[in-house]
Amino acid sequence: MGRDKDAGGIVAPLLPLVRHVYVTQYRDGRAPLPATELARTIAGLGKTPRQYGAADEALAHARAGLRAGDRLLITGSLYLVGELYPRLQGRAVR
Repeated sequence: MGRDKDAGGIVAPLLPLVRHVYVTQYRDGRAPLPATELARTIAGLGKTPRQYGAADEALAHARAGLRAGDRLLITGSLYLVGELYPRLQGRAVR
């Protein structure tokens, strides 16, 4: 998520819909919101996030926690989705 976004306003409506929250930040792109700040915002909204320094690490942990019938929702920025897209397609991330 970019630093210029209303993180609380974006994530608050999603929190009642999820069992776990995995927080990271994208590597490239303009002004990413530091994962520590996003984690603090989410914690202030009543959900305890799991924080990771790298997006592919967060994705690996999120996938490992999936159960049959679960869905994985990736939000925050197209920069993040772009960074993870190869891994989501089953290819290695550089």
